[in-house]
Amino acid sequence: MRHTLASQLLRNGVSLPVISETLGHKTTQTTMGYLRIDIDGLMKCVLEVPDVPSDFYTQKGGLFYV
Repeated sequence: MRHTLASQLLRNGVSLPVISETLGHKTTQTTMGYLRIDIDGLMKCVLEVPDVPSDFYTQKGGLFYV
């Protein structure tokens, strides 16, 4: 039943952290065990990461600016 619930939530566009919370898991890694066969659904949860400017990691005055 847990696998079915997790898979159904994922198919309905629910995010992985919300599914983890629903199933009572402390980490999303635990939840991944229930979703391992739904690769297509998981791929839909991927978030784009914006490009980071090259000076983002430049150390200035002994501190890294974020």
